Amino acid sequence: LNPYSPPSAPLERSPSDDCPLLHKISGIGIATFLGGPFASGYLVYRNYLLLGLPQKARMALMWFCIGGVVMLYVAWHTPPDLISTLLSYGLPQFILVMFTATYLQGSAISAHRENNNAFRSNWFALLIGVISNVSIKLGIFELSILFV
Repeated sequence: LNPYSPPSAPLERSPSDDCPLLHKISGIGIATFLGGPFASGYLVYRNYLLLGLPQKARMALMWFCIGGVVMLYVAWHTPPDLISTLLSYGLPQFILVMFTATYLQGSAISAHRENNNAFRSNWFALLIGVISNVSIKLGIFELSILFV
């Protein structure tokens, strides 16, 4: 057995290599936990675009952005302690987004998985969640400087 010999596996691309890299529901959940509905809405939007459904992509992005604005409004009017924060918008937001993402794209993601197609890494979803979280916090900070 020569460790320096080329691999014996075929080097041709399989048909599944040409399929888009969709985001898993777990990745959407990670993005929701870190970045709220804005991050998860972006991932659902990207999935719809990769599936060739631009009209549904725009509609999903619009509804997730409306949900994000509602979440920010609730967060703004919630006492700052941890229990109030989690019970008023943290946990309900996460559950609602997970059910919505599963309802909207669960069958497409399941079919993608059954065809043995690849998915985008959850690390990318984590990155989107962090970027969304930092963007929201910077936006709130800028608004507080302007109006105080």
